[in-house]
Amino acid sequence: MTGVQTCALPILSGPTFSFAAGSVPRFISISVTGVINAPLTGNVRYYPPLGMTVQNIAASVSSAPASDLSFSLLKNGSSVGTYTIATGSYRLLPQSANISLTTSDYLTVNVTSGSAENLRLDLQYI
Repeated sequence: MTGVQTCALPILSGPTFSFAAGSVPRFISISVTGVINAPLTGNVRYYPPLGMTVQNIAASVSSAPASDLSFSLLKNGSSVGTYTIATGSYRLLPQSANISLTTSDYLTVNVTSGSAENLRLDLQYI
């Protein structure tokens, strides 16, 4: 199976993070599983269950790309950011974002260059 996409809305907290009293980080996880070869147009939509603002985006792959793996995050079909996991790396460190979403918005992911396996995006939101 090539480029199978899934979305999840786990509520996670991590012991290595520090946050203001009473706040807990929350994440949306979007995955593209299997062997990924660009170009790949995302066809699975993630609709948030409540209004939110995505603050940070991080990503990882299970096999390091032989050339840069670039992907775009799209809101309602329009790019809100393009990100790259560098050649030989397994992850993209958290990148700042400011993406406001309502319950009628949706997110998709397009892989624009490179190849890898099992891309996972973690979007931290408030």
